[in-house]
Amino acid sequence: MSRIEDEIRWSFESEQEKAWNNVIYSSDWMKKFRKAIVKPYLISDAEYDVLKVLEIGKGIPLSIATIKNRLADKKNASSKVITLLEEKNYIESCQSHNLHVFGYRITRKGINFLNQIDGEVSDRIKNTFGRINQNEARLLNHLLDKLRG
Repeated sequence: MSRIEDEIRWSFESEQEKAWNNVIYSSDWMKKFRKAIVKPYLISDAEYDVLKVLEIGKGIPLSIATIKNRLADKKNASSKVITLLEEKNYIESCQSHNLHVFGYRITRKGINFLNQIDGEVSDRIKNTFGRINQNEARLLNHLLDKLRG
């Protein structure tokens, strides 16, 4: 186990300051980890996130605003990401259920693509988070939720 003090070679005035820096450092580490998982599939982590949101939407067209609201990383719902996914034929544009909102839904090709890579993504996450047990994961989730208020 590597300690944050050893990784960034800082001393901290308090455990709260240490936790603050640890969350920032760990967030950056996880972003790099996620990018490395999907990179061999010629897709960005932002594209993967949008595809997952649309997959969960079960074919119902979602507006960019709705997609953005459902993402953990809100900046991933850019028009550039949407355009790239459309060019790859992983998503298609359509009218939303209320006929006034323009939306997007995942295509069969997009679903097949996710089916191809989801197993590896899941395995990599399990291998990394296998370092903590279910109770520790629950506690981590609780503490992070508590921090966000």
